Amino acid sequence: MFIFKRGFGGQLLTLIAVLLILPVILTAYMLHAIKRTELALVENHKAKLSKVMDLLDSGFQSNFDEILKKNNATGATRREKVLILNRELKSEIVEIGRSFPGVELGFYSQEMDVILDGDNENYGENFSKRRKQSFEEATQGNKKVTDTFGKPEGGYLETYQPLVRNGKVTGAVWARENLVEIYERVEKIQRDAYLIIFFGIVVGVGGCFALIGSFLHNVKQVKKGVQTLESDLTKALPPASGELGDITNAINHLATRLVNVQNYNEVILSSIDDGIFAVDVTGAVITINPAATRMFGLTETNQHKSFREIFPGDSVFVELLRKALSEQKLVKDFETTWNQPTGKTKQLLVSTSLLLDLNRQIIGAVLTCRDITERTRMREKMQRQDRLAAL
Repeated sequence: MFIFKRGFGGQLLTLIAVLLILPVILTAYMLHAIKRTELALVENHKAKLSKVMDLLDSGFQSNFDEILKKNNATGATRREKVLILNRELKSEIVEIGRSFPGVELGFYSQEMDVILDGDNENYGENFSKRRKQSFEEATQGNKKVTDTFGKPEGGYLETYQPLVRNGKVTGAVWARENLVEIYERVEKIQRDAYLIIFFGIVVGVGGCFALIGSFLHNVKQVKKGVQTLESDLTKALPPASGELGDITNAINHLATRLVNVQNYNEVILSSIDDGIFAVDVTGAVITINPAATRMFGLTETNQHKSFREIFPGDSVFVELLRKALSEQKLVKDFETTWNQPTGKTKQLLVSTSLLLDLNRQIIGAVLTCRDITERTRMREKMQRQDRLAAL
């Protein structure tokens, strides 16, 4: 995948961007979807209630006065009129109500200012001032009225439609439904949406930490590998991905080059006849080539020892190395003698030089010794022959 080919920096930046942007997009989308869902549900129920009122209106072919006249109750008391109207309208209300479970419906008489829902037990119950205003708005304005109330207010959706008979508004038909279940479903959708958003954030954060953890693990491996390279340049670093992979490849390539250079140096030091004796700033021996070991009768156990332990204290080599390290005084082709442990005396041509780092700081010194014993003997022999020839 493209994101994993961009390296750690690209992966981390991409993941952070996703972590910041995705929750915002998800939140906006979910809230928009929830709002649309809620509005769609409300509109659907509005249409249902409107259909209920149309059925109620069309199914009621008469009017309130005709029902009272038919039952010889035009002069009856208000209570008696309400009882008669509820009884006569109940069958139609119940029949339509069966087709729309959960919907409350009925009529409203403007003249008697009473709700007629087919229930004679609560016929005299006063309805709320809020509903009174809705009835008046529908009858006086001769228009359909819809009221929507949230869950804290009961969760009702109420619709009111004027009841017109002979060109005159005599009351209203009404229907209402409790939408608490719908609001609860919407709330559940909201909870699910927020859960998805939370899950997305957790995944993003978890992925970020996993990526950082992987990076730190790779860094630890690289660090461990570099520490191993300090003692053994042949141990390659383990492969890694991204920028760390480039770094490990570069380090491995550099280590290979150093090994090659080291091998070249060893071959060169082994092949030359001059003795090379190198020490660091503390005086510890860092390099002795084979010619030097033969010349001074040394072994590999002398590696890393101080040159003061290897040479006698009054040795000229001790003095030359000391001056080179502490006073930066160097010599070139200085002739001296060296008594080997075997008893043989060697004539040596000695030079000293300094080891410098990239910042031109002293990091050690080198003692170079050339065995000129045979050359000295030949020169002395020739001198004796010349003197004899002159006699």
